Amino acid sequence: MIQYYWFSWQPWAQLWPFLIVVFFFGIILAAFWIWALIDCITSKLDSGEKLLWVIIMILLNFIGAIMYVVLAKERHVHIKPKKGHLYRPRSDRMIAGVCGGLGKYIGMDPTVIRLVWAILLIPSLGTGLLVYIIAWLIIPQGK
Repeated sequence: MIQYYWFSWQPWAQLWPFLIVVFFFGIILAAFWIWALIDCITSKLDSGEKLLWVIIMILLNFIGAIMYVVLAKERHVHIKPKKGHLYRPRSDRMIAGVCGGLGKYIGMDPTVIRLVWAILLIPSLGTGLLVYIIAWLIIPQGK
């Protein structure tokens, strides 16, 4: 009688080098993402611009961090918020008015922000939805 154990078939021996590379690559990406978040929060950018970059980095994870380093740090591309407060408007809203409020705050068409947010929901693996709900709770409703 032959006994089979779960470890008798050993494809793991071939996968170990790949798993080790993926593990260390993931650690490097996580460290880079955390560094970019800390750098953004401690930078000399306006508070509104910091908020937008943090949202981008949370939505896109390490891709957002790469965008921050390339655009904000290297090329000095600034997102200039308008004067005033960030709020959720009552008139220009689809769900809760978060994208409409962000659009008015940075002086961009809210439809573009809605499209970008919708497109980024898939690669963010649900983080974008969580950020939207948090923004819904934090950003006050306008008059």
